[in-house]
Amino acid sequence: MVENNKQIKPIVLPKKLNVAASQNIIDAYRESLGFNGAVMFDFSNVTWAEPIGLTIISTAINRCLLSKKSTYYAPPKNDRFREYLKDMGFDNLFLNGENYFCRSTSLALRRFISFDPGYVESLVLLVENAMNLSETEKDHVNFYINELLTNCIDHSVSPIGCYICAQWHPQINEIRISVADAGIGIKESLNRYKKYGKFKSDEEAILKAIEEGVTTRKSHGGLGLSNVKRFLALNRGTLTIMSGTSKVNFYYNKIERKTHSSAIDGTVVDIRMFRGKTLSPKTRTFFS
Repeated sequence: MVENNKQIKPIVLPKKLNVAASQNIIDAYRESLGFNGAVMFDFSNVTWAEPIGLTIISTAINRCLLSKKSTYYAPPKNDRFREYLKDMGFDNLFLNGENYFCRSTSLALRRFISFDPGYVESLVLLVENAMNLSETEKDHVNFYINELLTNCIDHSVSPIGCYICAQWHPQINEIRISVADAGIGIKESLNRYKKYGKFKSDEEAILKAIEEGVTTRKSHGGLGLSNVKRFLALNRGTLTIMSGTSKVNFYYNKIERKTHSSAIDGTVVDIRMFRGKTLSPKTRTFFS
């Protein structure tokens, strides 16, 4: 394709925009930002997306637009997925689409540039319905999601804020939540603060950031990731954190570390939880 006699670079997205395809998604992210000219995000072959795929691609699109780069969109051939993007608010955000209809099992894609208590309340309600939470658990979820999003806004030094969305799959009792920014990343954030020493690798910084009480905020903080991780561990869920070239999966019974060949700017958090998969009713709590 050409634009005023200049090439338009197609950014071909993988068939599935999910955690398993994180390397391919990040490669597309880097390719879109690295090309000095017009780009086209090609969704034509995409048939499925998890929240993590939508949030990462959204940060890439936003950064291309922020740099005044001509940015185009090739829609999915898959009718069902095209409707899904519309329902999730993608068209409304990026294509000047009409008002979207967000399903009761979803929370639409949203750009956060400042804290939005209404959206957080909707997210907590989605988790409450999906997980059948008690009132006490609901209060705790509200607190930790508030902390998680506040950390993203305060720590990331992102030029675009952060993107977030959520999806509940009742048929498999699974809920996914993802937050992605395009900021400085966990390693740089901790190294700037200097309180916890100098970190040489993204993996090392991620493992430190997950510790309870670790924060770069001047006021109290540091409860977001550690308590989310604890809750997910008790409920056999998974917390995935990507920053720089590192991807760390925190399962209920193990930690899995991976290294990507290309780096993501900022930090991406993916939360995966299940209903009815607690280790035991007595241990289903946010506190040790």
